[in-house]
Amino acid sequence: MAAHTYYYSISQDFPNGTVNDQRFRVELGDAGITGITSINIGLIPTADLAGTPVPSTLRGSTPVDLEDRLDIVAVDEFSSAELTIIDGDTAGPSGGLIALHPQEGSEPPDIVPGQGHVPVDDVDGDPALPPIDGSQVLGVEPGVWYAEDLGGSCRTSVYYARKVRLELEDIKAGWYFIRWYCECEATTSYYAGVRARIQVDGETVAEVDPRRVDEWYSDAGWALVELGAGHHDIDMDWAATHNGYCATIRRSKLIAQKVKVLNG
Repeated sequence: MAAHTYYYSISQDFPNGTVNDQRFRVELGDAGITGITSINIGLIPTADLAGTPVPSTLRGSTPVDLEDRLDIVAVDEFSSAELTIIDGDTAGPSGGLIALHPQEGSEPPDIVPGQGHVPVDDVDGDPALPPIDGSQVLGVEPGVWYAEDLGGSCRTSVYYARKVRLELEDIKAGWYFIRWYCECEATTSYYAGVRARIQVDGETVAEVDPRRVDEWYSDAGWALVELGAGHHDIDMDWAATHNGYCATIRRSKLIAQKVKVLNG
């Protein structure tokens, strides 16, 4: 297999000239598109983790500048059928999922148990919870588990390291609402960035894609996970997208609350 990247113009290919990269990745996964390494905005991948150059293919309109460029990085080339699903096999503007991508400010699609995202400003608020398996979510039970690491940490390796861990001790079985917040910055480079992920007991439930360089940006989100009774570890990990470039993460927070559900 050989890594490959396909790139598009945000302003010309996506509806209203905007894109939510994290939501777009969820949409691709829901459509059966697998093997995506990352979705980058303003970051041009020049080599994979083994140092092999990554070829790129312009599928949509030509980006007007670097910040207008969106790359879908895959572990191998997509099939013609997969590309048709993604962009309708049309250019200027693209069709497929790209043409159907919700505009910023529109309602997201129905969310099944798994990953979802909330605005940064709501990380300490109380965003509405989606239904679970057709049940009516009532809210959260009293009690909050919380962990944070507010200091800045630099990492120059492409391999993940733990930033902060939230330990849930002797919990009851059920659905849990996991929220996170972090701020990232990377060394000045046209392609270097920061990667982050949220894991529950070693299984990844969410990923934060690199989006820009040489300035701080923040990300917040949530996931609904079903946990058994006992002990569970929730980790926020981070890594650099390229060896040798400093990827910094700070103000990292993890929050967990048990969900109250009324079965339908």
